[in-house]
Amino acid sequence: MINPREGHCLAAVANSYIYAIGSRLYNTSKTCEVYSIENNCWREKPELNRNRYLSTAVTIQQRYIYVFGGYEPSVTDIERLDTINSDEPAFWELIKVWSSSLENDIKYWFGACAISNQDILIFGGKKDGASSNSSYVFDTTQNQITKTGNLPNKDTFYQRTFLCKNNKVYAYGYENDYAYIYNVQTK
Repeated sequence: MINPREGHCLAAVANSYIYAIGSRLYNTSKTCEVYSIENNCWREKPELNRNRYLSTAVTIQQRYIYVFGGYEPSVTDIERLDTINSDEPAFWELIKVWSSSLENDIKYWFGACAISNQDILIFGGKKDGASSNSSYVFDTTQNQITKTGNLPNKDTFYQRTFLCKNNKVYAYGYENDYAYIYNVQTK
């Protein structure tokens, strides 16, 4: 990596690139860089609009990276990077959405996973030291957040990887050592 990082998040794009986003280390919380697997090198990318550490990143359509939450910004300040659009310089688009329940429930250490080409499931996490069992779906075309069913336990998902297969999301908790299965069809 070009910049030292701690508390950052990662996103993979098209099985070719790994993006390292944010950090809790001084002067790197807005930085982003990408690793090319083919070229075995790192390149700096545009800075984010908000300081990001303990955030969560999700890739949709092998093109768009969405970054949610973190210790510093509001959880509803979402940022998106179009990794393919070469017609204009790349930049992080700030998407402001409002969900009072999401704002009250979580801020960092939550899980997020693409459940379709437009929807992202957000679940668990922490705010003000308290864990959450809430879950939400973020519709990236409408920029809307909808509350869905709760997890059976309060849990966090710091630096976890999730799998969406056969309309189910599989997740493993950080605090409770539980495996969770979210059914996309029944929510």
